Amino acid sequence: MKKPDGCVLCPLYADGLGFCPDEYVEASHVFVLGQNPGADEERRAIPFVGLTGREMDRRYLPLAQLFRRENVSIGNVLRCRMVDPEKGIKANKMPTGKLLAQATECCSQYLAFPPSTRLIVAQGEHAWSYIGGEELGSFYSWRGFPIPPEFRPEINGRPVEVLPVSHIAHVGREPYLKMAARLDWAKIPKILAGKWPLPLPPVVTKTEFDAEASSWFHGANLASYVVLDCEWDPDRRGSMDLVGMYYPGAPWVQQWAHPKPSSPFHGSFLSLMATSTVVFWNGIADVDALYYAGLADWPDFKDFQDGMQMHAVLWVEMPHDLDFVSSLYGEHGRTKHLKHTNPRLYNAGDVVSTDDCWKRLSREFHGAGQTRQNYYDRLEILPGISESMRLGIAVNEDKVNDRLKDYSARVKAASEIAEAYCGWSINLNSDEHVRAALYAEEGMTKQRKKKVKAASVDKDAIAVLREEHSIPFDPEQEEKEGVSTAYILDRIADGGHPLLEARLLHSTSEYAVSHYLNPILGQIRVHHSIAIHPQDNHRWSYTDPPLATLP
Repeated sequence: MKKPDGCVLCPLYADGLGFCPDEYVEASHVFVLGQNPGADEERRAIPFVGLTGREMDRRYLPLAQLFRRENVSIGNVLRCRMVDPEKGIKANKMPTGKLLAQATECCSQYLAFPPSTRLIVAQGEHAWSYIGGEELGSFYSWRGFPIPPEFRPEINGRPVEVLPVSHIAHVGREPYLKMAARLDWAKIPKILAGKWPLPLPPVVTKTEFDAEASSWFHGANLASYVVLDCEWDPDRRGSMDLVGMYYPGAPWVQQWAHPKPSSPFHGSFLSLMATSTVVFWNGIADVDALYYAGLADWPDFKDFQDGMQMHAVLWVEMPHDLDFVSSLYGEHGRTKHLKHTNPRLYNAGDVVSTDDCWKRLSREFHGAGQTRQNYYDRLEILPGISESMRLGIAVNEDKVNDRLKDYSARVKAASEIAEAYCGWSINLNSDEHVRAALYAEEGMTKQRKKKVKAASVDKDAIAVLREEHSIPFDPEQEEKEGVSTAYILDRIADGGHPLLEARLLHSTSEYAVSHYLNPILGQIRVHHSIAIHPQDNHRWSYTDPPLATLP
């Protein structure tokens, strides 16, 4: 299709052909907004008719009770394809930076939401940005959540709801998002019916124990479980800002503000913990916060459950943070963006979201076989992990100082080798300097990364270049034995490329100094962190410092 006259000044005008107008359905309540057409869409001048469109029609629109050309309008942020500057042919990829801004501004003249539109389904980052989502935060944080009323765009003077969902083309590249995408599209009928998301329960925040709090605790003692979530400042160990609690059917979220040990509130709290099943999301973090505040420890809990650990054994390949899981299972809106502006509502949202997720996970967990045993095994070791982190690991100051001298000397030697080879004061810490030396001066093949404009000089790029321009090496042996100055000088003497070898020596040594040695310099003990949920191979992660890879 020929592009309209309004496109003439657009930087994507090219040959003036390939316009793909939106599919506009009068009286439709939903507008699905994508990013740009592909080759199939360009040929037929209809949005979403290629592989992505067929997947949307077959799998996702039915979940939303939507049907093409009947009750849904469909369009894109851009209505044509750009010409790839390197290949000189039209490409499906989106332009970036100033080019994208100019093209988007020009294409905006063709976007017309039907006056009946009540919901915009924003597919992917570009649609999210177009409707103003960046003001709220990243697309990945908000995917699956409707944006708050105060941020909704207006159509014909009235606010319209927005639901960000993963672009279907992206779902194909990230298999774990398929489940998330199905659940997201299934929310659409509930949004239109006003049944989702539900409003948060009332929130009652107290500093003193009174009759109202006593009434809440009486109900909690009769409940099947109690959800608990704490808010504290990690930089002020021992501080506790809020303890939020909820139970199924509770009249309100009960918050205990700035709790103090040995208060009437504290006595009722300990009594509840000693007689009830307590559900956490990341129990280690919450119990440690209670411990340092002098409020409770693992032996004070009769029975505890951990939604994060349950999700980790059920859905090992997914992220396990509450924000992501509640985007799948939550019955309420997102409150994570309120952490600094409204911490009490933020806490209440976490408490209620934990309850939402726990209910769904418990149903999935029923009859899960060996997975059940894996979960209970994890629960058994949580107190031991807490004890390990609290005790910490002793630091041998003399050895730290010796290694710091050694690695600092390696950094200095690497810089001297690089300067001697290049003939100018190259800074191996500067990616710009290294790019100039390797690609402009040496003429090596540029290593590219997706979504990164500049050619890469990270460790993977250097490894590829060493394979092409240096002598053979064994990456496993280098990782196991380390990269010393003597090793690099021997390689250069045998014909290794001086600049590539110097960059390797510098990056590994500088990393050891900045990430391992400087952080523990002068410390008596290191209070490391252990996470047993993030990796899909069930390995634990030791961080601060990352002990598994400590040289």
